[in-house]
Amino acid sequence: MAFVIGKECIDAQDHACVDVCPVDCIYEGARKNYINPNECIDCGACEIVCPEVAIFPSRKIRGDEERQQFTTDNAEFFTVRLAGLDEPLGDPGGAPLLGVNGVCMISHGRSTGKAIRNAIRAAEGCVNSQVIAHIREGVARG
Repeated sequence: MAFVIGKECIDAQDHACVDVCPVDCIYEGARKNYINPNECIDCGACEIVCPEVAIFPSRKIRGDEERQQFTTDNAEFFTVRLAGLDEPLGDPGGAPLLGVNGVCMISHGRSTGKAIRNAIRAAEGCVNSQVIAHIREGVARG
């Protein structure tokens, strides 16, 4: 079972859930956040801190058509090719940890070839965007 983010998050995206997720399984979409059902460890930390009360466990959707729709939409965010991507997002399996000297990938979940490629691609994007240089400059300025 995993948690799902519902309609209350649309155009709100507070991100308190992202900050407390121990496995970085919450991803930002254009208008709301999405929880990767394959990476979620069902801890419930996100549900507790959500100020919008938008997060619910997928096991509590029986008979609720709206929640079923958001559960399906949530899963499709990772399994259907989204605009601007060559393939579905899938299970990226981690998030970059940025510091003043470089990028470290924090990975979790499946150690599939695709997950490893995605982690490398995310690190490469951080390096190519020169985000580390910007962080270093900001720290130096104080």
